[in-house]
Amino acid sequence: MTILQLRNMLGTSDFPHAIQKIPAPGKEMETMGPYFPRGRYMTTSAFEIGLPCLRPRPFKRGG
Repeated sequence: MTILQLRNMLGTSDFPHAIQKIPAPGKEMETMGPYFPRGRYMTTSAFEIGLPCLRPRPFKRGG
C-alpha cells in the first residue's frame, strides 16, 4: 500500500512558491523551488532507524 499526504496551507497571496502559482503541468519544480515536495522509497526498518518514534521523557520536578 502506498500513501501520499500533502498538506497545503494557504499563505499570503504574494508567496511565489505556492502550489496555486504553478502555471502548467511540468512547471511544478520550477515554480515551487525549495518548497517542492520530495519523496523516496525505503524499507520500514530504514525508516524506523532514520526517523525513530521516540517516547517523550517524563517530566520531573525539582531538577
